[in-house]
Amino acid sequence: MKKPFLFACSLLAITQIAFLQAADAPSDPAPKSEPPSTVKPIESYWDVLSAVPPELRNIKARAWTPDQREQANAALKASLSGRGTPARLVLKVAEIADWDGLTFYSDIPNQQGYYIRVFGKFTDDWKEKLDTLRTGDTAILEGVLSSTTYRELWGKFTLSICLKDCKFTKLKPGEKPKLVVKL
Repeated sequence: MKKPFLFACSLLAITQIAFLQAADAPSDPAPKSEPPSTVKPIESYWDVLSAVPPELRNIKARAWTPDQREQANAALKASLSGRGTPARLVLKVAEIADWDGLTFYSDIPNQQGYYIRVFGKFTDDWKEKLDTLRTGDTAILEGVLSSTTYRELWGKFTLSICLKDCKFTKLKPGEKPKLVVKL
């Protein structure tokens, strides 16, 4: 009678230990086939400039040779626009136009010695909301980078930052954008 009782007690103790260890084991939050996103969103033109190769950062962009410009554009494409990088930029509206689709246009004030222009493309269902924006309004433009290139645009050396699948939030006069805290 003692042997079956001891056997049952031992089996019960081993089973409880196994359950406790299983409960304490860390679970894998993400499947192995889907690595966590490492693409950092663009929140200023400085984020774009940081993707320019280090050897070109010490040379004024307007003085780049055509090969250096292509090297910079290739690096921007590989690290930003070619990866579907999200962008969230606080901008002043320069114009809302229909340039091959509804477009939010803004110039970014900077000390780089060239123009930095942002173009945000919207689907037609945004037309009514876009009509509420006026030149000089401040808005948060969000979208996915479709192109980031140094080029001659409208006769001026320019860094063009182009977004697609855009949405925006209009800020009230004097309103500061809320900081997004990611945990």
